[in-house]
Amino acid sequence: MQKLKKKDVPTKIEWIFLIILFLFLFVNFMFPDIILTTNHSISFYDLLFKNDLIHFYSENYIINGPLGTTFMTYDFPIFAVMGLWNIPLLLLQKIFNFIWYNNFFSILYAKSILILFSILTLWIMKKILILLKKEKNDISWYNFLFISSPIFLMVIGLFAGYDIISIFFSLVGIYYYLQNKDKQFLLFFAIAISLKLFALILFIPLLLLKYKKLGKIVLYLAISLSILVFSKIIYMNAPMYQESLNSFNDGMITYLMTNNFAGSFSNVSIFAIIYTIICIWCYLKEYKGKETLEKYTMYIGLVVMGAFCTFVTIHPQWFILILPYLCYFLIENKEERYQNVLLEIVYVVSILLVLITHYTWVFCPTLLYRMLINNLFPLETISTHMPLIARLNEYLPLLSGVSIACFIAILYLNFPDRKKKIVNTGMPKNLIWIRMCFILIPVLLMIIGYFR
Repeated sequence: MQKLKKKDVPTKIEWIFLIILFLFLFVNFMFPDIILTTNHSISFYDLLFKNDLIHFYSENYIINGPLGTTFMTYDFPIFAVMGLWNIPLLLLQKIFNFIWYNNFFSILYAKSILILFSILTLWIMKKILILLKKEKNDISWYNFLFISSPIFLMVIGLFAGYDIISIFFSLVGIYYYLQNKDKQFLLFFAIAISLKLFALILFIPLLLLKYKKLGKIVLYLAISLSILVFSKIIYMNAPMYQESLNSFNDGMITYLMTNNFAGSFSNVSIFAIIYTIICIWCYLKEYKGKETLEKYTMYIGLVVMGAFCTFVTIHPQWFILILPYLCYFLIENKEERYQNVLLEIVYVVSILLVLITHYTWVFCPTLLYRMLINNLFPLETISTHMPLIARLNEYLPLLSGVSIACFIAILYLNFPDRKKKIVNTGMPKNLIWIRMCFILIPVLLMIIGYFR
């Protein structure tokens, strides 16, 4: 157990190493989703300026185009938000008549919106931590633990996943929720839900914890869905709108139903059972005002998003949904930091290994395409095989079991009403370094696979 020092904060060396590591990943790797979504967001403002938004979905429903077969998978708010950042790319395309996704620096600019929202996420988390009376050292560690997490380095560094945008708006909603400012709470969750529906999974338990009158619950739920419903209504009869979203919606239901067991009449979703129990518990939990919110808000985030990431066949980019809450308890539980960090490492690594093994077409050298290494050392064909990964297949049940066990242990260790010894321990820096450097294993394997 590491004793607490007077100034227990990340060192400059740790920060410098982390920044270099992140930048290396950011300039050399990318999952193509960000290209498609950025292209759609540019198209959104192009059509807006032409007063032709009705054809937004049909214009972007392309079969065998330069980016392959593409169609829209989200309602328009996410493209409206991302498109604001990408207006300079639209202007450059119009002025110089160049294809932005064939230019390395344009791609870096498009990806940099994720750095902006990562900074904004840490900014709003700082405000939440201050509200919850956390010390400056805790805030410094939170920032470092968030960015150095293998989850963040994978989702933002390797993939350029944009769920961080919805996460930011959800956390703003939580900030106002903790202050009992209902209008702002509903507004920011309505924005978050319209960007990515995952925010609704968190919103409902928070709603049930605080409000007990069914009329108010139904009203607030309707308000939270208002922006999403509005976006669906105005495009309801637009060309290719239904065709674009249907396949994505069907896929989401499949994800939720994949992990199940045999019931009396059909298979039963494990996540549905856990989530329903959480909602019932929140509704039955006695509400004692500020004390209840401060004790349980972040814990509910950990339970809900953790259950989603652990018991649903998630895409690797969705794993970041648990990160704000996971990191919170690494700093909040001062008495058991070593155990917490150790459990978190095993939990995260085991799920990452499952994701790497399951999504072989995602974790492969093609992530380097269009990026720096690929520009410096271009290859006519890039391997879609990452060395050694196939051997992990036989261990998937074991890895999944370990991740579930560690997740349950994390929930137990950090349960708000659990009595703990009053001992303030420092961060176990040896574990922090192991945690931060894990991402280098799949990265090096992909680079080796690229040059083979």
